[in-house]
Formats: sequence, C-alpha cells, structure tokens
Amino acid sequence: MIIFISTIIPINPSLAIGVIIKNKNNKILLVQEGRDKYYEKAKDVWGLPAGKVEWTESIENGLKREMKEELNIEVKPIGLIGVYQYLRDDSQCIGFAFVVELIGREENIKYNLKELHTIQWRDIDEILQSDLQLRDGVQETIEDYKKNNILPFEFIHFFDF
Repeated sequence: MIIFISTIIPINPSLAIGVIIKNKNNKILLVQEGRDKYYEKAKDVWGLPAGKVEWTESIENGLKREMKEELNIEVKPIGLIGVYQYLRDDSQCIGFAFVVELIGREENIKYNLKELHTIQWRDIDEILQSDLQLRDGVQETIEDYKKNNILPFEFIHFFDF
C-alpha cells in the first residue's frame, strides 16, 4: 500500500488591506484583536482596522466590506500609504495600507465582538512612542503615513475581464 501525503502550499499570496481613519481631533483608530489569526498571534494586540480581500472582489470593495464587517461603518478611500510584503513560514501576504475618510459619525462605530476586543482613538505620536504591543507592520505603516507621501486612490485601477 502506498500512501501519499500532500501539503497544500498556497500558490498565490493573499491580499490584505489596512486603513488609517483619522477623527476630527487628529487621532487615529486602533483596534485590539479579539482572537489569534491563523498566520499570527494577534489576540489582545493592537492594530489598524484591516482584513483580507476576497479573490473575486476589487481592493476598494474588499476594503469597504471589511470596514462594514468589523466596525459597521462606511468609508471613502482617499489614498494609498504603502504596499507591504509579509512572509511567514510557507505563506505570503501582500498588504495595502490606505487612508480612508469615515462617512458618518465616529459615535456610530459598532465593532464586531467576534473579531475585536475593543477600539481606541489614539494620538499618532503617542502610538509610536508607547509600549503598545502592535501587530506586524503597524508601526511602519503609521511612520509612512506621517511622511505624508500619500498616493491618490485614483491611481489604483481595477480591471474586470
């Protein structure tokens, strides 16, 4: 008897989005994860609102869907902060970080308790100088945001064939 053991290795990287939402007090929204992710220890770690883009959706639609699912908000994409590559064991993720505008009032945010432990509005410099445990790439994304080299969202083109 011959037994074949197969390991499934993703051929394509996953695509993720993270966003910086700034309020009228010039603070940005941080979320504290409520659970670990399959690719990293994330429970109780602070990060930016984020999520995965599905294979069948545009980056813009994935971004809007994730913000609706996690925070029950609508957002308008403003610009691209940067593109980040994450290599972990046998997987890869390409992350896009965006600046978005909150449509509506921040008091209307109702975060998903299945995904998030809590949320906080924090000063950017306070975040960068604090001992907060941040998810991978969050500090670099915030530092890139502070440089203000934001590429307008219109530079991202979507082709649906």
